Amino acid sequence: MAYYDKVVPTDVVSMAADEILRTAGRKAAFVIAKMSDEKGYKLSARGIETNVQVIAEAVGGGGHFASAAARTKEPLKVFVENIRQAIIDKKEG
Repeated sequence: MAYYDKVVPTDVVSMAADEILRTAGRKAAFVIAKMSDEKGYKLSARGIETNVQVIAEAVGGGGHFASAAARTKEPLKVFVENIRQAIIDKKEG
């Protein structure tokens, strides 16, 4: 998981998740950055043989098995912790 508390264009957040996923041995990538309107944060999730959709849904988003996203107006720290907990819950479930 990577996060950045600065404004980043939406397409760059998605491209960062794609690039991180290409790192050898990665099964999932989660990238969070401030949205351009500065009123919230965006999660871009990518997976290989990992259902990232359930993680995005757990924090109010959606998508597909290998590509998902979510947006929030929660503080960054809260959003990151909610994503982290969703990942833990999926691993334990």
